Formats: sequence, C-alpha cells, structure tokens
Amino acid sequence: MKLFEDKLPADFSVKLVIAAVPLVTKNNTFEFRDCFLLQLMGEVMGTPMAVMKATIYNAFHKITVLLAKYKRHLLYYNRFIDDGLGAWNDLDDPHCLRLI
Repeated sequence: MKLFEDKLPADFSVKLVIAAVPLVTKNNTFEFRDCFLLQLMGEVMGTPMAVMKATIYNAFHKITVLLAKYKRHLLYYNRFIDDGLGAWNDLDDPHCLRLI
C-alpha cells in the first residue's frame, strides 16, 4: 500500500518490514515463572510489535474510513496508542451517526 509512502524515509525498506512481521510474530517467546514458552496464537499486547501494528491499523482506519465518511462532522480527532479524543458537530443532520 502506498498510502503513507511520502511519510517514510527514502531508504526505508517496506518489503523488509513486511517480511519481518510474520517472522517476529511466529517466533515470539516469553518467560512465565521458570519456563520459556513459544506463543502459537494471538498477539501479546505490550510488545513493541503489537503497538506498531495497532498504530498502523488505526492510522489506516482514520484515513480510509473515519475521515472519508465523517470528515465534515469531525471538528477534532486525535489518538495516542489506545486512547482517543474527538469533537463532533452534527451540523443539524439527524442521520449523521447512522452507520448503515
């Protein structure tokens, strides 16, 4: 996807990152008491990879869904990791919150 290409350094290797994500995810080990375990399913929240994936997804969702559909109603929208803040103006439109 080329959506954020202009925000990346010129020498940033998107292909390398895309290849590394499954490698990191499938080889995630963690320590529990006196055991080292290999995670087989899910995403460990709190790991750097989880935060990066959530941030990328939320940025993509904001641009492709929220702003595309509700830009005229959003006076302000900002987020940090898992917290969000927004100011909404219904513009006297009774159907502005209809999602269907």
